[in-house]
Amino acid sequence: MDTTICLTFLDPDMKEPPDSVAVLKRLAVSKRHQRKGIATAIIDEALEHCLKYKFRAVELTTTEHHEAARNLYTKKGFELINSYHKRFFMGLVSLTLYRLRLPCSILINDKAKNGIDDDSVEDGSSAIYCHENVDPVT
Repeated sequence: MDTTICLTFLDPDMKEPPDSVAVLKRLAVSKRHQRKGIATAIIDEALEHCLKYKFRAVELTTTEHHEAARNLYTKKGFELINSYHKRFFMGLVSLTLYRLRLPCSILINDKAKNGIDDDSVEDGSSAIYCHENVDPVT
């Protein structure tokens, strides 16, 4: 398989209600298929899923070695919320990890700006709110 994606549903900081933050994990596209829009399509599908099931946010972690991926996530609206160093292989390898987050309110606002009708957008209000996740796919 050339593409792998996994969505889990746990807020690592436990600041959000249980099962209200989706975590995007293990997104990888084979080198021979990179730069063809595959990762963008997968991310778009994952974000649509998160909107459909009313998650409050989507988070992911990437490394210093995945600059192209970080650029793609930034274009999609993800923002850096934390960076830290982690040692692997009994301390022989140290990586900088970046934790990124995209609140669903940004996705809802983007849909509203583009004139896309969405029942999670609050009509008649200047603020747009995320609703608690009601039925995640298991």
